[in-house]
Amino acid sequence: MKKSPFIRTATVSALGISAVLLSACGSSTSVDAPATASATPTATTPLEQTTEAPIDLAALTMTVYKSPSCGCCKEWVDYMQTEGFTVTAVETDDVDSIKASHGLTSPELKSCHTAVVDGYVIEGHVPANDVRQLLSERPDIVGLTAPGMPMMSPGMGSLTPKDYDVLAFDENGRTRIWSAY
Repeated sequence: MKKSPFIRTATVSALGISAVLLSACGSSTSVDAPATASATPTATTPLEQTTEAPIDLAALTMTVYKSPSCGCCKEWVDYMQTEGFTVTAVETDDVDSIKASHGLTSPELKSCHTAVVDGYVIEGHVPANDVRQLLSERPDIVGLTAPGMPMMSPGMGSLTPKDYDVLAFDENGRTRIWSAY
């Protein structure tokens, strides 16, 4: 299958604030990247769609790895369940090793919790519609991330996403904007 194009980006909204929030959340995740960087576009062709079959969310189980002390992670789990996903929450004090084992090593892409569903990684406060689209289209990527802890995201004070980007990322850490809110 042809690889999907990506835009290399390290731009993450409020990375400095995210680092503070991540430490307050109880995660051992650290953010060492600079607060801003410019995006360099490569190609702009859309992702290939490999299937358009309806998704039976009840048949899939999303496993969410989160810190036992993180309230926003619990809120996101509750939100995803309300949205029709079957979710199993696994509490761990070592979320970073879970992230690494699923190919998420770039600090710029990390958030407080990591979910796995049907072979894809969902990092952080990704809206349910983005996950549904991912599972429907089945692009050749590792997963989606809402880097840091966007304040106007599901689980972080708003059921309606606002003022942040959800990124798609591949096995080499290359990213492109999946959704802009």
